Amino acid sequence: MSSERLTSIVARIPWQRALGLLAGLVVIASGLALGRVLLSPRWTQAATLIGMTAAALVILARPRLGLLLWVLLIPFADGLYLKIDLGDLPDLDISRMAMLLLAFLVISQPWRLPQGGPWRLPQGQQTLRAGDREGTWLARLDWPDFAMWGFMVGISLSVRPSLLRDISGGYVEVILRYIAVPLAMYFFAPWFVFYLSRSWLRTRPAFMTAVGVIALSSAALGVIATQEQLTGQAIFSPVPWSYMAYEGNIRKVLSLFGTPTLMTTALATAVPFLLYGVREASSLRTRLLLGVALLLTLVGDFFVFVRAGWLSSVSGILLMVLLDPGTRRIFVRLLPAIIVVAAVIGVVAVSPQVVGARITSEAPIGYRFIAWEIAWDLFRQSPVGGIGYHAFGYAAMEQYGWRPHEKLGLAPAPHNSFLYVMVSGGLIAFIPYLAIFATLAWRGLTHWRQGGDRRLIAALWATLLGYTEINMTLDSLNGHYHNVLLFLICGAILGRLEETGGRG
Repeated sequence: MSSERLTSIVARIPWQRALGLLAGLVVIASGLALGRVLLSPRWTQAATLIGMTAAALVILARPRLGLLLWVLLIPFADGLYLKIDLGDLPDLDISRMAMLLLAFLVISQPWRLPQGGPWRLPQGQQTLRAGDREGTWLARLDWPDFAMWGFMVGISLSVRPSLLRDISGGYVEVILRYIAVPLAMYFFAPWFVFYLSRSWLRTRPAFMTAVGVIALSSAALGVIATQEQLTGQAIFSPVPWSYMAYEGNIRKVLSLFGTPTLMTTALATAVPFLLYGVREASSLRTRLLLGVALLLTLVGDFFVFVRAGWLSSVSGILLMVLLDPGTRRIFVRLLPAIIVVAAVIGVVAVSPQVVGARITSEAPIGYRFIAWEIAWDLFRQSPVGGIGYHAFGYAAMEQYGWRPHEKLGLAPAPHNSFLYVMVSGGLIAFIPYLAIFATLAWRGLTHWRQGGDRRLIAALWATLLGYTEINMTLDSLNGHYHNVLLFLICGAILGRLEETGGRG
């Protein structure tokens, strides 16, 4: 057969249809195989594979959307089986995978640096271009970035070998599982999210998408917290015990995070951002949806029954109402719905006497006075470098015989994140930790003086105020989701201010 005849035969073959048929067969076969796995005892492995693969594809294809998807999934990752068991090594969960993929995307971009480079502090042009794909703009490093890095260095230096004294396992496993991963999740991840959100969520569509994602997550958390308080059923609780209570048989919410502290911090931190979203929504439907999400978040925060969370939400709202007349008008419109919901709760769900007993409870205050005295004494023992990361509880038990949680087998905590940092890392960690909040607030003041969007600045200050109040009464440092949430919000607000408030 001549080559011309062979070529004509090949040309007449309907390749497009053949490839389409082949693709269809592959999809059908894959679906059948996947269906068999999902109906087998190994269905959780299949769910993990599907979920993690889908999340990875979103992150790689749409980094900005992937960043928001990561934050949205953090609280629910365990319940959705978004975790790959790696045996002796730490599990690969959604957060660790997202951090690795996003870091790879950032590092692998072809940089085109403007004059001065990325390390120069912001003056003039605020962004530089790294590649041409969506989600690859990166902001210049700013004072809050340097403060966060200083804190990461300071708290890392506080890690002592004594932290690992009662832990068994191989050297590499112990270092990764109990030092590297916690430091990455609790301290590096919040900065990374702050930097990416300041870079990628600057435009109004991206910013309002972030508002919607946080509204969805916060509303879900509010519903989960409320249903646990009303039904007694915890959802996706990571702790082995099923019931803990305050005075008056008020249940401690254990869903998702295993402690009401982290739940109330996550809910209260989102309140000012959601109120800003209601204020800035472009349509009535969006405003109604965000308003409902805000109400669910507030109700959930109430039903967690943590007074610091209540104070944080109320003070954040009041500060925004005080600084922005537009927010004041929106809040007045929301006030009837809030009053109706509060009345229903007071009549149907919780009696005013129970709430009053919770507000006037003195046991937590006494606990904190003892913790404060011990913390100051420990700080004076080692004021510069601290006594070691996560060493407060062991020192309190061994040196002072203080064992308030002996029945649960838990070491005591200071219930004050500022004290925790001061005792753990000394001034080396404490000064940059304070500088994080100071530089964020100062950036807001700088934009205020330059005529920046005061609605955004009010939301930034309200968020920082509420989080600081919680930090002074609760242990919120060693938590992943609420810290990522805080710095996502702060980064998005600062990025938006840089984008809209003038670049000089």
